[in-house]
Amino acid sequence: MVWQEGILRIVQEFLTNTIKHAKARNYSGALFISSEKVELHLADDGHGFDQQAETDGFGLVGMKERAQQVGAEFRICAKRGHGTEVFLTLDGGTQILLGKQEGES
Repeated sequence: MVWQEGILRIVQEFLTNTIKHAKARNYSGALFISSEKVELHLADDGHGFDQQAETDGFGLVGMKERAQQVGAEFRICAKRGHGTEVFLTLDGGTQILLGKQEGES
């Protein structure tokens, strides 16, 4: 299934950034699944970053693109010195888990 791989790659990229750039001591991740939606929350206590600053990497862009590919809402909250959080919301919940598309019963 496409959405699971998208979520996996987003988590991998977040962890890579946490280890490589943020120098975080703690990392947390939670996946919530309900009948209406799937939600992913990732957080670290690292250095954070300025979201307005230019970057030469593709990590954040890649996470946003993967979220778009699976039809998910993607939000990142980061502030220099205060860690980073990623929120991903995918509408459809258990219908997605069952492999059903919108309009199917």
